[in-house]
Amino acid sequence: MSTVIYPVNFSDDVTDLNRDRWTATALQAVSEALGGRKAALEVDTRTGCVHMGVTLDGMRGDSLLIMGAGSNPLGTLFPTRSLGMVLPLGEEAPTVKWEALRIFREWKSAAITAAAAFLAENNGQNWGTLRAVGTGEADVFTVTYEPNSWAPEGRTTGSRAALLVGRNGTGGWSVRRVIADYTEYDRRRAERKQQAGERAGR
Repeated sequence: MSTVIYPVNFSDDVTDLNRDRWTATALQAVSEALGGRKAALEVDTRTGCVHMGVTLDGMRGDSLLIMGAGSNPLGTLFPTRSLGMVLPLGEEAPTVKWEALRIFREWKSAAITAAAAFLAENNGQNWGTLRAVGTGEADVFTVTYEPNSWAPEGRTTGSRAALLVGRNGTGGWSVRRVIADYTEYDRRRAERKQQAGERAGR
């Protein structure tokens, strides 16, 4: 496989409309995989402008700090929305892409595990599908929970939910906040459906 790294490499969802755009989470994984080694970076996808031999110094908010892209000794910030491909340079270039994917998938798995534990403990939701996508922050995922249509005995599907999960001070992952909880919405929807059925049966 090509050693060129694209945003799409970090999305397994073919229905993701933003899979051709970088998230801060994915770029941070690439930066850590490079570990200070040089790369070629497309800094403007509209013009195809590429900076050769730069160093990716990690995320600063939703922008990537690049060393060697100009005369500023403190580096230059480029917003994620403008960035394109990353081409690792040097003898170890073929391994960087795989290391970046390994790091990202490890973070993603940890974020999903933390979200699953939170939902099971707080809402009893333990029978559904969890998905995680990177965000505009280097160490944060949005994790969504979609309940299955049925549950075996001892399991609870619960309602849909969305959570922000990030790395904490100890290097682990934990839920920072609940973005959306559809428990009350789903309860009211079920009540309306039941009432409609009762009226239809009269």
